[in-house]
Amino acid sequence: MRRGAAYGSEQDFAEIRTVCAAVAANPELDAKGQALEALGTAALHAHEWANAAEWLYLSVAAPQRFYSPEDAKLKLAFAWYNSGRRDDAKRILNQLAESKRLDISQRAKTTLIAVYESPDVLLIW
Repeated sequence: MRRGAAYGSEQDFAEIRTVCAAVAANPELDAKGQALEALGTAALHAHEWANAAEWLYLSVAAPQRFYSPEDAKLKLAFAWYNSGRRDDAKRILNQLAESKRLDISQRAKTTLIAVYESPDVLLIW
């Protein structure tokens, strides 16, 4: 990623797709789940819900994951909700609403309010 640039630009997501192309083709190459989470985030940004869900699910389940999966789970909930797996998404959001991380719990709670007030809402990451 470019130094000093804001995270989340189109160039950043294009770079993620390029750097992680081998993992996109063979997810088992990423035992720690970091590249998979990056790919899932890029797919969320592009509104590619099925790809986002697949990569984020694999990231959460990565056999050698060494950092908290809560960020990836929150993104997975967004992908699942937008792809029609609403009950699964709500289940994750309810779990994350109890997180000790205030940023995660607040975002999960805010998202739950949105989906219950407007069930057809599109969740944008």
